[in-house]
Amino acid sequence: MAKERLLLIDDDIYHLQLLQQVFGPEGYNLDLARNAVEAIAALERHVPDLILLDLILPDMDGYALLEMIKSNPQWRFIPVIIISSKDGIEDKLRGLRLGVMDYLTKPFEREELKAKVRNLLDFFKLKIHKSEAEKKTGHQRLIDHMKKHGIRALVPKVCRDAKLGYVYPEAAQILQPEEVGGEIFILESMARSQFLERVFYDTIHICPKCGHHDLNFREVCPNCEYGDIVQKKIITHLGCGYRGPGEEFRQGNEYRCPNCEDALHKAGEDFEVTPSATHVCKGCREEFTDPLVNCRCMNCDHQFDVVSALVRKIYSYKLISNPQDEDLPDPVDDFTPGNIVELPAAFANSPLNSVEFDAFCHRLDDEIRRNSHAHLPLSLLSLKFDRNVFVHPEDALDAGLQVRLILTQLERILRSTDLLTLREPTEWLILLPDTPYRIAKILAEKINEAIKKIALEVSCDLTMASYPEDGNNASELLEILRLGLVKI
Repeated sequence: MAKERLLLIDDDIYHLQLLQQVFGPEGYNLDLARNAVEAIAALERHVPDLILLDLILPDMDGYALLEMIKSNPQWRFIPVIIISSKDGIEDKLRGLRLGVMDYLTKPFEREELKAKVRNLLDFFKLKIHKSEAEKKTGHQRLIDHMKKHGIRALVPKVCRDAKLGYVYPEAAQILQPEEVGGEIFILESMARSQFLERVFYDTIHICPKCGHHDLNFREVCPNCEYGDIVQKKIITHLGCGYRGPGEEFRQGNEYRCPNCEDALHKAGEDFEVTPSATHVCKGCREEFTDPLVNCRCMNCDHQFDVVSALVRKIYSYKLISNPQDEDLPDPVDDFTPGNIVELPAAFANSPLNSVEFDAFCHRLDDEIRRNSHAHLPLSLLSLKFDRNVFVHPEDALDAGLQVRLILTQLERILRSTDLLTLREPTEWLILLPDTPYRIAKILAEKINEAIKKIALEVSCDLTMASYPEDGNNASELLEILRLGLVKI
């Protein structure tokens, strides 16, 4: 029987090896991380049963990493033991206040550490088993309630007090979560266990620090980040046709054309006002064309660039009558002989791992079944090209060259385990097994940049979908791709 999984985080390779010597012979599954980036990656691959954390890391303060772990709903209940060379009482108190279960200083006693780890694991195992039993009871009560009252779907309602901005009143009444809106995490668990089916409802942006939805988006000066900026106005004198910045026309309390000296009386009659592409900062007086967009979290006051905001999808949840009855989409076949480049032949001559669309769908379905048991992610990419890229009956050689150039770029980026197919001549799909959203996005951005560098003009829209975030089966993921909800 497999032992529990431990995540060991320490920048000192000697101490990592020492911890391996302590816990390896005990049969634990061990994940090692020498910095915060490796630790987050390990957590995304496998949620451990316990974390041993050193506070001194090369890329992030250990306390900051601990706060990040505790702010994530999937990780916050993982027991943590700090093992650090910091032995001050303030350090110990800070760690304990952040929710760690124990604080040991280096050097430590091996048997003491083994005993503490074993006791914590046994305690949490009993607690989790109890909570799982209660959760299953809550699951069944909710399902029975929906069937009894004919509730076909649990639809989210807007609620400012909820962390994610939505609540599910019927579910909250049965499940009674600890915080407002907390039923969403239980519903997500039920969807992954195939008690409920998810249907896309909305997309929200949340704070990367506290995970709250209440954000203020604002445009600021790219020079000093001052928030009071104005867009310059352009005035056109309809009489003489002169056009220039608004300040050129202002003379005291009136407007007068600087070209012909005529007085301007009313917009729309003798002059027109249009916005300029130029903005002016009232703080530093700098002029610029593109303001920065940043965010302020109205919950924790964290300020950050808009690209750092986390994106979260909100779903409605409905009962699944029979998950086995779901059909995979039929393959699309709209090749027009003599009009579109023979793409199947080009794919066959490429070293890329490619299959026909129906085989791709069944492989996707198989991967989801496998990943649902192993708790692994996967992602899909869709490359939609402008139809004119491949429709060149008179220039078949040029079109064929573009196909080969695109395939060559993909060969340099995709891995041997990735799978490629044609959904239709101008839409190519890529399956990325065992790949979470974060890694898939990096690959997608590389593909996007590589295609842009092709000498011949190629227009391509690239979208994504990931399991389990965007769907629990092949049909849902392919529908997310079709709708283009996550664009690169």
